[in-house]
Amino acid sequence: MTRDLNSSPPIVGLPPVGEVIGESYRIDHYMRAGRMGVVAAATRVADGERFALKFLRPELAEHERSVERFLREARAAHAIMSEHIARVIDVGKLDDGAPFMVMEHVEGIDLRKLLAQDGPLSVEDAVDYALQAAEAVAEAHALGIVHRDLKPSNLLLSRRADGSPLIKVIDFGVAKIMEDPDMQKKLTTTGKIVGSPFYWSPEQIRDSRDVDGRTDVWGLGNVLYEFLTGHPPFRSKSLMSIVAKIIGDPHTSVHEKRADVPLGLAAVLDRCLEKERSDRYQTLTSLAEALAPFAPDRSRPCVERIAAIAT
Repeated sequence: MTRDLNSSPPIVGLPPVGEVIGESYRIDHYMRAGRMGVVAAATRVADGERFALKFLRPELAEHERSVERFLREARAAHAIMSEHIARVIDVGKLDDGAPFMVMEHVEGIDLRKLLAQDGPLSVEDAVDYALQAAEAVAEAHALGIVHRDLKPSNLLLSRRADGSPLIKVIDFGVAKIMEDPDMQKKLTTTGKIVGSPFYWSPEQIRDSRDVDGRTDVWGLGNVLYEFLTGHPPFRSKSLMSIVAKIIGDPHTSVHEKRADVPLGLAAVLDRCLEKERSDRYQTLTSLAEALAPFAPDRSRPCVERIAAIAT
């Protein structure tokens, strides 16, 4: 979970506002804090260009696994070229050796905050935003990367120069690198669940190492459901209860929650949220094709790019 911050460092041990990091980047203010990292807005002293600096939480910087996971996130984000990713430009170290990454600065609002502020999205916007996120994740899948933590707070709504909406997928901190099983085994012990409980897939609950791209199909289904209703399909105040619901309980059709959602779109979500991954869409290409009839015209290039990534 992330939270918005004021200008003060949210955690003891982080550089103060105004400090210049790596002789290049001056911290302007802190923006978000999550389980592993804290993000600050920064300005490059040499030319005034804005960036985002992501720091590993100080209490985690002494742990080899946490550092490896943090650096893996940087490698994953750097490898993906999509406009729907907040790109990593560089990686450095603080004076105490703790790592930080220099990222593209994105002006925008995360979808969790937008939903809390404005309520559910229109059907067209919801499908368009989900497809934009799917494009980024499709490129990640082509590189052997599964995100595993898709949720509204990890999606930022920004704007292109022409004013059209631009979704950015952030936080690859719990991504699984499918082509590097040795590193995956080192970073994740059997039975340890990573990600956010409302958005875990059933297989992720059982074994967070035993996931593939279909876990992100589940995640995108969760996200789209929340875009349309204002809440995820499975809710509870108890961790054990939410886990039980995800594994064993059917979700309520989105059409029952919101009558203007077409039955065909509700059926797409039903398939995304199948308990058995073999019953879901097997690729993001097939999911994008299923969503296309409910998307606005501006989404067409996105659907085409997702198909092209898979070829």
